[in-house]
Amino acid sequence: ELFSAVTFPPAGWGRYDASADNTGWTRSTAGSGGNNGSAKMDYYSSAAGNIDELYLPSIDLTGVNAASLTFKICKAPYSGYTDNLKVNVSTDCGATWNTLWNKSDPALSTVAALGTAFTPGGASTWRLETVDLVSLLGQVNSNIVFKATSGYGNNGYLDEINVIITTRVGENKLEE
Repeated sequence: ELFSAVTFPPAGWGRYDASADNTGWTRSTAGSGGNNGSAKMDYYSSAAGNIDELYLPSIDLTGVNAASLTFKICKAPYSGYTDNLKVNVSTDCGATWNTLWNKSDPALSTVAALGTAFTPGGASTWRLETVDLVSLLGQVNSNIVFKATSGYGNNGYLDEINVIITTRVGENKLEE
């Protein structure tokens, strides 16, 4: 997902604003590597402790040999405040969730701390992350969510979100 379309969240995606303060996930026109959009988490305006979630469409991983989630992240910290982002997965329609990726500032950040609201600059401000989805292999209904917990820090952005699936081709035997 490149977040190029103006509609946010994109078709099949969802978002949840637990605090109902309308400061969570939105679309930004700042994108990675020449893209004209990204998903922005407004940690800067969101009160500490607020939780906002961005859901990918459900995926079917039956008959799959390997799967991973890749995404680009761009984030600035705000001195003295710690934001958090997790990638959680569920195979039971959201009844239970497991965390596969979890970072907080300063490890979450890709640039130096700023005292003003952050907007990405060039391609060098983005970092590629990869999350192994082996725990979801064989599952019909797999759900993935980006769960942001605000520390009242600075803005974070996601772009180029991909689920990469590998299937193995069966071996043909030649009989004489």
